[in-house]
Amino acid sequence: MLLEAFFIRINIGRVSELHSELAKRTLKADTSLIENLIKKSGREEEFHSLLEDVNKRVTIIEMDGKVIYDSAMYKREGSMDYHSERPEILEAMERGQGFDVRYSKTLGNQRAYYAEITKDLDGTEYVVRTSLNYESDYKDIKDLLIA
Repeated sequence: MLLEAFFIRINIGRVSELHSELAKRTLKADTSLIENLIKKSGREEEFHSLLEDVNKRVTIIEMDGKVIYDSAMYKREGSMDYHSERPEILEAMERGQGFDVRYSKTLGNQRAYYAEITKDLDGTEYVVRTSLNYESDYKDIKDLLIA
């Protein structure tokens, strides 16, 4: 019984690492696609209409942390806090890309976030951040191991 508990604990930790890495890779690929979409669409309305049915959150952030687009808060971005102190944004500012898993007060769940610095066609730098619900998938995996 003690050995089983030890095995489950080790595997949950390893599964957590693998799940985090998979989330990061998925969000990184999505961010690249979204960056290309932004460069091609140009206007916010066109961009939003293309992303309406995407099941991930997309946020565009100016280099000072001001949110200029958020798919979860479309047309209400002005009411959002500056994002310059978010862990994934700080890491992106330092290294060009950043990743974090944390609770979202806006959406009310645990999320994986990936952020990357990019430039638009005019050369203006900004941060593109994508996120996905991390909680539900991780809970399903954990439940499977414990069952």
